[in-house]
Amino acid sequence: MTQKKYRISNGMELTQSQHHSTKSVFVISDLHLDHENIIDYCKRPFDSVHEMNRVLIKNWNYVVKPDDTVYFVGDMTLGNSDRYTEKLNGNIYFIWGNHDKTEDVDSNHEFIHCTFKGIEFLFIHSPETIPEFYKGWVIHGHHHNNNPQKYPFFNPERKWVNVSVEMVKYKPIPLDFIHKLITENHEKMVYLKDDVKMGPKIVKEKIQREKGYLYFIGKDGYIWAAPMKHNKSGKKKKVGTIKHPIIKDPWIIHDQIFHDGFVAKAKMNRTYAVELV
Repeated sequence: MTQKKYRISNGMELTQSQHHSTKSVFVISDLHLDHENIIDYCKRPFDSVHEMNRVLIKNWNYVVKPDDTVYFVGDMTLGNSDRYTEKLNGNIYFIWGNHDKTEDVDSNHEFIHCTFKGIEFLFIHSPETIPEFYKGWVIHGHHHNNNPQKYPFFNPERKWVNVSVEMVKYKPIPLDFIHKLITENHEKMVYLKDDVKMGPKIVKEKIQREKGYLYFIGKDGYIWAAPMKHNKSGKKKKVGTIKHPIIKDPWIIHDQIFHDGFVAKAKMNRTYAVELV
């Protein structure tokens, strides 16, 4: 499969407009246009910086209409950002990142604080620079997909949302989507895995999967289920009846069960993203 086919099949490259019928608000961070090294550093699925620039700009304009609002949370490019903002749809509120350079200083911000549909948000490039007094939700970038355990897409414990471009499938994400996650009281950190390489099935018995559990092969060789953090009433339990050899190879056992109920090996790459409709 080519990089392009991979991007299209995984929603990372749009082939047609996805504009909303009404005015909308979007967020995104860390495009890093013209930054060739970012492709390897963050395992971005592009063959060249030219291809990356083209797809990121196209995705943006396929999602954002000229009259939409975008909170861009820093690091547009390594050079002057002004030449790219002119190519991008929307009324852009630009929060400075550590790589940004611009001549339009008055239109750029160190951070922006606002209330959206009753929820308080702070838009800031790096979460390490959040004011100590602030207790609301934070929309940030800066950390890309390099430490998703500490900086996942959605972390309700810290009230942080990482909208680095790698985390949102290389296109702006509606602030309404984040608002919905918050108001629906999602209690777990969202690591929505975008690039999971599935290996062969490793057990002969079929497992009935329950929501709110992770599945793995324990040290005893049996399949176990462990409750996720949001599953307050769940308890760790052995769910398998057949003992299997302990696997010692580069693959890791993750919370992956085939649709037919059989557990498989899985290897994670560093691409994390949120599933958008």
